[in-house]
Amino acid sequence: MVASSKAEIRNLLYGHYEFGECVIEDVRWRDQGATIDLLLNYVWSDADGFAFDGQRFSVKDGRLRSDLDTPLVKTLRFHLVQEFHAHNWWNAAIVSADVLNWGASEVAAIRVQDDSLFLSKYRSHPVDFHHVTAF
Repeated sequence: MVASSKAEIRNLLYGHYEFGECVIEDVRWRDQGATIDLLLNYVWSDADGFAFDGQRFSVKDGRLRSDLDTPLVKTLRFHLVQEFHAHNWWNAAIVSADVLNWGASEVAAIRVQDDSLFLSKYRSHPVDFHHVTAF
């Protein structure tokens, strides 16, 4: 599925539970850095995600997959990437651990932000840009 408007991107993310609890497996740079693929190990048994009625959203009947030991990798591809920022949120428990586990790259949610200040520097471009945040 290709989503280009803010509403389409938001609906795609809602339809996949905003990729919450999923694990980042890889970040790949394509097209001389203009395209970024974000590969996530998808943990949900379905892709029904959130239901959105135009005013509010509610969680549908999603369950974790029974075969979590078998990766189910889904790719989010972002085109015409202007900025890409990555931050690790290391805490004392993670830093002192002998081995990193999946929790180090688990996603809480991926969301389209209504951030006109951040996007204001790109208003003169001939295409619309969107601010997407994974946290």
